[in-house]
Parts: sequence; C-alpha cells; structure tokens
Amino acid sequence: MADALITAQILERMLKLHDSAALQNFTSQPALLTKVTVGKYKGKLWSEMDAGYLKWVLDAKEPSFNDDVRFTAKHWLAKKEEKNAKDKNHGNQRSGKASV
Repeated sequence: MADALITAQILERMLKLHDSAALQNFTSQPALLTKVTVGKYKGKLWSEMDAGYLKWVLDAKEPSFNDDVRFTAKHWLAKKEEKNAKDKNHGNQRSGKASV
C-alpha cells in the first residue's frame, strides 16, 4: 500500500510541473539512461563510454539492448562526435589551418 501512496504523490507533483499531455509524451519516447544497465560495463556512466562501445551497442543484435539502451547510445555517440568535430576545428584555428 505504501508504494501506491508514494506513486500517487509522485504523480501529483509531476502534474504540478507538466500537463497530462506532456507526461503522456514522456512515456511514449525512449528514456535517456544515466548508467549502463547490461553487460560488462553495467553501472558505469553512459557519458564515460567510448565511441567504439557506443557504435557496437548500436550495431549489436543483443536482445537486452532495448529502445532505451539504443537511444542512449545514439545520444552519447552524437555528443562525442560533436565534441570531436569542435575540438578538431578549434585545433585547426589555433594552428592557422582552415577548416574544411
């Protein structure tokens, strides 16, 4: 019974911050996970995973990699590629090379 009461309180608080349509939208999309939930890196932060691992997750046919896991891997891979592009461009500007 206590878990139902807590769930009701959480919902009540969420409805103060968002309307019901926004809450429904949240649940219809994959979640961005904070920590790896499966495999040898379980418990590690997704933000700390290297690009090779993230690409492997996206290409793997592993059934335990659900939509949330793949969505998260895609998110962090894009962030890393964006950072690498910025770093490369910044390095080219400091060395006097034009970015292509």
